[in-house]
Amino acid sequence: MLYNPSRVEAQLPIPPGVAAKRGDILVIENHYGTHADPENFNYLVPGRPGFGASGFSQVCAGFLWYINTTNSELISWLAAGPPEYSPDYSHMTVYLRRGITWSDGSPFTADDVVFHVTMIMRTSGLHGHTLFNQWVGRVEKIDDHTVKFYLKQPNPRFHYFLTVIIYGAPYQAIVPKKVWENQDPLKFKFYPPLCLGPYVLRAVDPGGNWFLWERNENWWGTRLYGMKPAPKYVLFIHHGPEDKKALAMSRHELDAIRTFLPENFQIVWQNNRYIGGWRASPPFAWPFDACVKGIAFNVLRYPYNITEVRLALRYAIDFKPIYEAFKGPDGSLPTPSALPVVRTPPS
Repeated sequence: MLYNPSRVEAQLPIPPGVAAKRGDILVIENHYGTHADPENFNYLVPGRPGFGASGFSQVCAGFLWYINTTNSELISWLAAGPPEYSPDYSHMTVYLRRGITWSDGSPFTADDVVFHVTMIMRTSGLHGHTLFNQWVGRVEKIDDHTVKFYLKQPNPRFHYFLTVIIYGAPYQAIVPKKVWENQDPLKFKFYPPLCLGPYVLRAVDPGGNWFLWERNENWWGTRLYGMKPAPKYVLFIHHGPEDKKALAMSRHELDAIRTFLPENFQIVWQNNRYIGGWRASPPFAWPFDACVKGIAFNVLRYPYNITEVRLALRYAIDFKPIYEAFKGPDGSLPTPSALPVVRTPPS
């Protein structure tokens, strides 16, 4: 039996005091699952759930730059423009956008950037500690909107370590100096978080399954450029296994999800006439996903560190039925990638 797509059955866990219609709330998948400590927003400590699952990286955190992975465009965000390197690439100067404020109205300045990088460099055990100490000799404030990095060795691509590429890293999200400077960065929970993004935290599920964010009506992006996100609220929520997420999307209780297996996507496709993807009509998927997914071998473990073993497995596996198994109900198939799955060292 198919659901009646014209009947909205949405049942959202809206806390008391939030007067919101369904159309006021964008509901996004919390892809991590249940958070053991939903009031811990210190993502600099390794082992914490992905900071995109709670919505922190998407709607609250602030980053210097983003990369458009389709055309390689560098998008300046907290930075006012691209970095400026010395002729020998041993120094990098960053000019910050003027008029940026934290969600409490206090100014975002070079002090925050310098403190952020210095704190990570001084604190063993934080994300980015090894990386920054490998490349950065010191970082200093030139004025309120100018930061200079003195590199230990020339690197014309150093700014990419501070640029969101695909997803972003916890050490890239600048923290407010005034909140963190008297805290133990390994124990501080940063709750509630101060934001540079267009939303502020309104409520969390004590059970760790959802996070509700409310639009900041005094967001600097709106003041400076007139940009204003349409949803008044954004809810990041975990419904359980993927089949339950498919049913939730069929009942209009979930608006956006990272990915579906074909059989679960078909449930939604047949039961929710409003479903769409990057494209409004099939094939829905964006074919140039920069996240490479596929079969990979851990070359640090025996026997997968032996080239001949990997070659033997490569020839033993029939990849065609695996490829065809991911055919979607709209007829789409995965896009083969020439890129390998690259081992990423700890940051």
